[in-house]
Amino acid sequence: SATAAEPRAEKSVERSAAVRAIHADTWIAFLVEWADPDRSDVKEGTTDTFADAAALQFPLKYGEAGGRLPYVGMGEPGRPVNIWLWRNGGEPGPVSLKASGFGTLEPAAGGSVRTAGKWENGRVRVLFARSFGASSPEEVKFAPRQIGLVPVAIACWRRCTSGTAPATA
Repeated sequence: SATAAEPRAEKSVERSAAVRAIHADTWIAFLVEWADPDRSDVKEGTTDTFADAAALQFPLKYGEAGGRLPYVGMGEPGRPVNIWLWRNGGEPGPVSLKASGFGTLEPAAGGSVRTAGKWENGRVRVLFARSFGASSPEEVKFAPRQIGLVPVAIACWRRCTSGTAPATA
């Protein structure tokens, strides 16, 4: 028999994150930080506990006249997204992913995103960085002067157990 649990927010969790972005000639970086009183690392061999984590989701197409943005939770068919992921504890795996809806998440070709993060003094800070240009069509291309502002969705996980949901912005 199986037990299902609906996602729910923990009652005492701060549900906000600060996000800052900066760019230079050819690079863009995002710093995401949030309060977290307890450090949570990846635990090998468990399926019901998850590490602190953060993700940025970008639509692969944006700035089109009358175009609708993809669904904030992993995109949708015909509206794919590029997701940058960081997990505390150094779990190996791709940090650049692609999706076109639930159940379609997989590594993105190229994978040129760099991440670094740490928990310290009750706060998690995660840095995501990549060049403006995409190394494959499965990754977002930053061209704000030609296309306009780049939409982004943010998710942060704080000491999750199965049945808890990330905070999204």
